[in-house]
Amino acid sequence: CFRNQALSFCSTTNAPPRVLMEGSSLSTLVQMVGAGIGVTLIPQMAVDMETRQSTVSVFRLAEPRPSRTIGIVWRKSNPLSAQFAHISEIVRDCGLQKLGLTS
Repeated sequence: CFRNQALSFCSTTNAPPRVLMEGSSLSTLVQMVGAGIGVTLIPQMAVDMETRQSTVSVFRLAEPRPSRTIGIVWRKSNPLSAQFAHISEIVRDCGLQKLGLTS
């Protein structure tokens, strides 16, 4: 879960986080920050969507940035397997491009 990954990342610093409130969605977390209730971490791939109509500031973390691996899963016998594989390639390429990992 993203919460555990964020707390794990924070525990690598000299100042462990004080968790006073928690939210169940990225939108809720960003709204809490916008209301002046602390700070939060959100995945890079969600920054544009979650902050486009918000009054929050976004700061990109320095290296080494925390990361996680995600995947797309479908039933092997699905008749659309070839299309899902193609969509997977598109999603992967878009993600790499957005992260600046392609030329």
